[in-house]
Amino acid sequence: MFGARPLPDGRVFTVARFETWPTLAAGAAFSVALASYGLLRRHWREAGLERSEPDRPIATSTHVLYLGLALVAAFLLHLALARTLFGPVGPYLPVFGGILEFVLLYWVWLASLEAVRRGRPLRREVTLWVGLALGLVPPVFSFLRSLIPAL
Repeated sequence: MFGARPLPDGRVFTVARFETWPTLAAGAAFSVALASYGLLRRHWREAGLERSEPDRPIATSTHVLYLGLALVAAFLLHLALARTLFGPVGPYLPVFGGILEFVLLYWVWLASLEAVRRGRPLRREVTLWVGLALGLVPPVFSFLRSLIPAL
């Protein structure tokens, strides 16, 4: 949040607010994504692309791991810059991190779709889960820090 200001009674004042139309648009986009997934699965079946290759690892899992590491590094850089001369640059790193989070989610879904197409259980993709967990560290820590000011 930009411009967060602590009030004397312990609450935090910010200009952030709930927006109705973006929330509804996100729900509509989720519905379109589900319909697209159904059409994609039907296409795979009809085109004969749904082959069972459960022993072949998913290459995108490695990309997710590297991106998770990059997100943690960018978050640590953000925390370090907040206390230096580069303080004015610090608030823009979460924007960059947010974009990387969307790329991470894209790659996670891409790996998941590839695993479904090949019949590979996702529990065998350890690098995918580790990368996803690393990628969730910055937003979870920031959320907890907004709830618990001592962090």
